[in-house]
Amino acid sequence: TNGGDLVGSGGSVVLRLPLFSSLEVDRERERESQRRLKMSEAVGQYVEALVQHRLNDQALMIFRTIEARSQQRVAAGVAETAEQLAAMREVAATEIKRVEWLAKITTARLALVGLCSAENARGLDNYLTRFQPLQPGHRATGDR
Repeated sequence: TNGGDLVGSGGSVVLRLPLFSSLEVDRERERESQRRLKMSEAVGQYVEALVQHRLNDQALMIFRTIEARSQQRVAAGVAETAEQLAAMREVAATEIKRVEWLAKITTARLALVGLCSAENARGLDNYLTRFQPLQPGHRATGDR
């Protein structure tokens, strides 16, 4: 062809540029990696807190049984009140640990929900709440 078919006297160059630079892709990959790491840490904290809370509940039942036995022994006159007081201290300390683990469960659950997108957060919160311990001696519905 001769140049007469072109409008104007310039040429055109078509470039294919990626939408994202390799630096932006690397940053996005790093952000995704950090998000997954935070999520896995929150899952680990949630599971650990659930297990520790359950173990603590078992210890609490044992200490309450020991306390009741000590109370009977003191009432019968075969044990000193120091035995019953020691059992009461164990029950109180275990109750405090129970509340601490419950707080850790709640913190981890909220961290997990906070890492979700808005459309998934409610569903995940409903699911995790099924495993949330209620009160001593009761089991959540997911515990069966």
